Amino acid sequence: KSKNDEIGIKYLKIGEIMSFSFRTNFWGTTEFWCDVYKGPDYKRFRGFTAYQVSGLFVKDGSSYNWLARDDGIYFHKDSLPSYYKFYWK
Repeated sequence: KSKNDEIGIKYLKIGEIMSFSFRTNFWGTTEFWCDVYKGPDYKRFRGFTAYQVSGLFVKDGSSYNWLARDDGIYFHKDSLPSYYKFYWK
């Protein structure tokens, strides 16, 4: 979700990938946030900023990848290695 775009709720199966694309706005204020729920009762939760512009001169076309695992949420950009980013609350 962002201030201007609502992607909607998506239910993913184990191993399923959701992807979408967007372009940063002219003012360099583009931001997307994500709420992830885990488990059959959806009691495990984590909300986080999934994308935020980091400067005025932004290179579009990068790939931002988030992976939810049992032990937490991992991130990697483009072809760089994944690393642990957030724990489940």
